[in-house]
Amino acid sequence: MNNENKFLFRRQYIISNKSIDKLKNWKKIKLSNDLFLTSHPDLEITKVNHKNNDLVLLGYILDPNSPNANNQKILEDIIRNVTHADDVFDQLYIMGGRYVLFVKINDALRLLNDANGFRQIFYYYNEHKVWVASQPSIIAEQCNLQIDNLIYNDLSRLTLFKNTNEYWFPITLTLYKEIFHLIPNHYLDLKNGKVHRFWPLKQRKKISINECIENCSFILKNLLVAASNRFNLALAITSGLDSRVILAACKDIKKKVYY
Repeated sequence: MNNENKFLFRRQYIISNKSIDKLKNWKKIKLSNDLFLTSHPDLEITKVNHKNNDLVLLGYILDPNSPNANNQKILEDIIRNVTHADDVFDQLYIMGGRYVLFVKINDALRLLNDANGFRQIFYYYNEHKVWVASQPSIIAEQCNLQIDNLIYNDLSRLTLFKNTNEYWFPITLTLYKEIFHLIPNHYLDLKNGKVHRFWPLKQRKKISINECIENCSFILKNLLVAASNRFNLALAITSGLDSRVILAACKDIKKKVYY
């Protein structure tokens, strides 16, 4: 693969009812009888199977309870502890990372992403066929969809966008009226194109401030340890609260981080 193709749509993906042969050198995985994943070679893909159930991870996942575990180990632990598709939500509750997760448990076929939606999901459902991709333009190119000028003009008139070329789209909106954005804490049912909210999972439980601090500190510190076990980390230092909290959480791995 030459450099031009290597960096074109780098780490992007598309899921559809057919394999996309046009994207040369991209990885191709059959997800189900009529769903295929086509992904850029630099996007990490991890697949596990247990009792005819499948999990396919696009990207990486981090477990603060097991900071030394890699994607494979985390997925194996998850799939062994689920009986129904909804059980996956409990398993992911504490996880971090930047991922899209394909879930095939019993008869369920679902797609969801990390809690912050860092690895994005866009989808188009038409004539009982679903198209999913990391960018709406990838779907639009495959399905010959055009930008909706009404949406574009409405957004471009907003004061928020008058002095910038960088647009963000509220909630599920994209520039294509047929393509929608899956927002965090929701999953896409790949059988019918419907979206369901899955979080919060339980009734809110009141805890003390000290207990909250202890729980959050454990998660944040161990997520950073888990990330440092896989990646070279860099932390931008400002006088803001966010970077100071993360700096404090890096104490145990301070020599492994570039500041």
